[in-house]
This record gives sequence, C-alpha cells and structure tokens, in this order.
Amino acid sequence: PESAVADLKAMAAEINQKHGSEDYAPVMLHEQALSFSETVAVLSITDLVFITSIRDGANLLPFEYSICRGRDQSAPLVLSEFSGCVGAMTGCFRVNPWDIDTVASSLNKALLIDQKRGLLEQNRHYEAVMKNTTLRWAQKFLHKLHDNCTSEENLQFELMGFGSQIAVGYKSTFEYFVPHHQRVLTQYGQAKTR
Repeated sequence: PESAVADLKAMAAEINQKHGSEDYAPVMLHEQALSFSETVAVLSITDLVFITSIRDGANLLPFEYSICRGRDQSAPLVLSEFSGCVGAMTGCFRVNPWDIDTVASSLNKALLIDQKRGLLEQNRHYEAVMKNTTLRWAQKFLHKLHDNCTSEENLQFELMGFGSQIAVGYKSTFEYFVPHHQRVLTQYGQAKTR
C-alpha cells in the first residue's frame, strides 16, 4: 500500500506539472477521509465521477454525486461495467476497466459532453435516485418475497452472520441450503483460529 500511495503521488505530481499552473492543480490527492459536509461540497463542484472497479457491490458514490449536482448541472459518469450501480445509471459512459483505450476515450467524451445531453442524462439519473429510495427498494423486496411465498408454503428463517444480525428466509422445500449451512457452522466450530 505505501508503494501504491507513493506511485499515485508521483503520477499526480507529473500530471500537475505538465497540465497545471501556479494556481491550478488538475489532480488533488486527499489521504484522509472527508466529513459528510466536505464530501457534499466536493461532489457538488466535481466535473466528473470516474469509477473503474473490477468487483463492486452497491457503490453509492454515483447516486450521491447526482444528488449533489442537482437538476441544473451536468454530472457525467464513467463507470465500470462491473460496478453494482451501472445498471441504475443508464446514461453513464460504461467501460470495461481492462480496456484502456475505451476508458481514455470515454473520459474524453464525458469531459466534453454537450451541455444539453449532459443535463438530459443528469436529470434521468437524478429522477432515478429520487424515485428509488431505500424505502421503495425494501417495499419492492418484501412484495417480491411475498409473491414468491404462497400461504401453504411456510418460510423457514435462519439467523446468520456475526452476532446473528441477518435473517435468511427459505422455503421448506429448499434442501441444499440447510446441509450446506450446517457444514459451514460445523467447520466454523472446529476451526482452531478465527
């Protein structure tokens, strides 16, 4: 990690020396976490969000960026096709992070996006974020769970996770889960180190 940080600092310095000036640095590196208000401030003035994750869960940064930029500013996104949020942000520039030429081309297109198109895509993203709240997601999930369970099929629940913080429901006809679950618990109990 220390060598990666040193490499990033060297690249930033090189880019800033080549493309910056006394009062402008195109690349700013922050090694400490930002407070919530600082994050909102930075996202509201950011020209572009660029995420090239190889494996990603529900990355919320593009959603936060869209909200911070509001409806009246373009908010271009270049997102990895492996990012968990890429399906919801339909107007983003979708890239395979291993394809450097396409990544570079998409960055260039995103930075030079036509104002009209940029606002159109941003408004689409903003509406999607505002419409698909956590409450709405939970309601849709519960409706789908309910739709998949008829009154004669009883769900069984197992508590999982450290401190049993997660309840996983499954139909009584689901046979693979229970033996697998028991095997994991048995191996966990027999482990000498954790």
